[in-house]
Amino acid sequence: MKKKIISFLSLLSLLLFCGWFQTGRVEANSQEQEKEVITIGISAQSKPYNYYDENNELAGFEIDLLKAIEQDLEDYTFEYEITEFASLFAGIDSKKFDLIANNIGENPERREKYLFSKNPYVITHNVLITRPDAGDHVTLKDMAGQTMGLVAGSLQAIFMEKYNEENPNQAIHLEYVDTDGANIIREVANGRYDMTIYSTTYLQDVIETFGLDLVGHPIENEDEIQPPGAYFLYNKNPKNLSLRNDIDQSIEKLREEGTLAEISEQHFGQDDTELTKEIIEKNETMNQEVLSQMGETETVRQVVVGTSGQTKPMNYFDDENNLEGLEID
Repeated sequence: MKKKIISFLSLLSLLLFCGWFQTGRVEANSQEQEKEVITIGISAQSKPYNYYDENNELAGFEIDLLKAIEQDLEDYTFEYEITEFASLFAGIDSKKFDLIANNIGENPERREKYLFSKNPYVITHNVLITRPDAGDHVTLKDMAGQTMGLVAGSLQAIFMEKYNEENPNQAIHLEYVDTDGANIIREVANGRYDMTIYSTTYLQDVIETFGLDLVGHPIENEDEIQPPGAYFLYNKNPKNLSLRNDIDQSIEKLREEGTLAEISEQHFGQDDTELTKEIIEKNETMNQEVLSQMGETETVRQVVVGTSGQTKPMNYFDDENNLEGLEID
């Protein structure tokens, strides 16, 4: 009889455990299914921002940043779609991508059409890249009649097309290629192109990786190419505001923790993520304008904090019945 009771209890325990395990597994699967899948468009040809490493794995500054954001945001899971640079914007327009990330800068046309990150996640500068034999302090006018390699549809290409229109007697021959910035910069060193325009981060990476002898010359009207900084871009749809805001908050958290700076130092050799007061103020103004156009307003979250008001000097009411104290401050 005792053996039967023990066997029955053992069986009951096993059934309860199996039931608990199944319930736990269902709950875990349910939680996993609740995650929203975010499709991110990248070119995977923009080293050191996003590219395939020697193990054919996605790598780069933006990939590590997005991994950190995904880890921080429990409600989302990120998937990547690879396409050429010019097709990234078509992917946003058609809503194939939820956002695009490819060291994308701003110009008035893009600002009008797309929803930008509130602030840039990295700050870089465009320079005119030549071989040393071009001379010191070289300008675009010094290079009239020579050949520049560019990616079609890039801000650098748009800038140079406008430059040629405004300076027909000092025009530069533009050759468009479907490749990444690193290859174009290498082709300048190899002599295929006389010059190109790219950010200092691309130039530094190519010099260090391949040991090439190249020079980056400041461009006087650099802001006409793009104001310094790279952003995530979203389709300008009110429902994307929540995603944009969640990712922005995560980026600021990573910035405050020092993680963003660490990722920058790993890929660029220095911290290129520090925001200036001018950049913050400019983007705050632009963000408010965009929200107004979309009929939205910035949501302010109200937090209720409980306190006794009777624990001087930590928290208490002063003579004028105002809360004071160390915790209140």
